[in-house]
Amino acid sequence: MRDLYYFLFKNILFFSFILITSIILLSFTSCIGSYSKANYLKDFNAFVTEVEANQDLYTSHEWDIADKEYENFTTTLYQEVHASLTPEDQRQIGTLKASFKSLRLKNMLKNGIQSFKDGLDQAAGAVEGLVD
Repeated sequence: MRDLYYFLFKNILFFSFILITSIILLSFTSCIGSYSKANYLKDFNAFVTEVEANQDLYTSHEWDIADKEYENFTTTLYQEVHASLTPEDQRQIGTLKASFKSLRLKNMLKNGIQSFKDGLDQAAGAVEGLVD
């Protein structure tokens, strides 16, 4: 019976050690993995700058990817840093949001105008086909 208690005691100590060590490691890694306000502002700025530089080269699929990345910046990542943001940081974020939205709107208008022109060309072709 004494051996059984010794065995149980030893196993309880071992699993307690593993549990405490795991908790400490998880706590440590969660601190390392947090996203800082400085990184957020730098990365968001770099993203908008990249979109601005390449907007004319983006395909529809690339715009979809940019939209998802923008949403990540304005929701998930923003939630991680919003408590540490100053009013000046908030103004900078507002400027970045407006810049991206204006680039996106410009692209949508350009595509809409092109679609409209294509539609007119097709309608003209259809009319010509009817007249002939």
